[in-house]
Amino acid sequence: AGKRDGFGILLYANGSVQYEGNWKNDLVNGYSKKFRAKGNNLLQYEGNFVDGLPDGKGKMFHKSTGKVSYDGEFVMGKRHGFGVAYRKDGEKLYEGFWKDGLFDGDGTLYNDD
Repeated sequence: AGKRDGFGILLYANGSVQYEGNWKNDLVNGYSKKFRAKGNNLLQYEGNFVDGLPDGKGKMFHKSTGKVSYDGEFVMGKRHGFGVAYRKDGEKLYEGFWKDGLFDGDGTLYNDD
């Protein structure tokens, strides 16, 4: 009793949205959105969660621009599997495979030009 379950919205103390999505056993699970604390509802992450952590397909967003910073796969909160990282201006930085949050295996690293 008293545990969050199903769709819901969790607010920060300042009243802005922290999480919007699905809950199971008091943790964010399934497709959900996480917002920044001081960002006027600026997205931080959108995608699948397992027990409160990004897991599966998802997107992370740059704090300053709000543009996508990473689009790909996660395992237990870390970039893991195939994904694309982007610079703040939206240009590709890296496209390929990740393991435990780091580049791993085949991939392409892009220069500024």
